[in-house]
Amino acid sequence: MEVFPSLFLIAEDRDVMVADQFEWCGSTGTWCPKFRRQLNDWEISLFQTC
Repeated sequence: MEVFPSLFLIAEDRDVMVADQFEWCGSTGTWCPKFRRQLNDWEISLFQTC
């Protein structure tokens, strides 16, 4: 099962590029996608396996 189509369905902005969702915090960075709603428990577990 692919995770990204599921995440795409709840993405806040479907036209944004992945690079635009990356945020730097000092010398480290993190991927911070924005969603239209909070993730369900089962979605969080899928998201963490990426």
